[in-house]
Amino acid sequence: MKDTLAAVRSVPVAVSLAALVAGAAGCGQSRHHEDLVLFEQRCAACHAIAPGKLSPVPAAANLWNAHPSEADIRRAVEDGAPGMPAHLVKHDDLEHIVDFVLQETRR
Repeated sequence: MKDTLAAVRSVPVAVSLAALVAGAAGCGQSRHHEDLVLFEQRCAACHAIAPGKLSPVPAAANLWNAHPSEADIRRAVEDGAPGMPAHLVKHDDLEHIVDFVLQETRR
């Protein structure tokens, strides 16, 4: 009985440990999902990226409609644009935003 009780008590610890390990490993999230989250954190407050959607900021382009090139995206993010600060994302995040926008606006 004592061994059974100890085993039952250890189950929550094992489950908690497994959840912690899975969380640290990213729970198998795809690169696309991670890029979507980055876009939502850094761009979506101003820009929509879907057909027929209005951007939250009327002056900001719906990126689906704008269909920007890689150079357009880099230039806007690195140099800024009217109402958009320069260097909004940098380094690897810039690469992920460029890839994400190109993938989401591909036709």
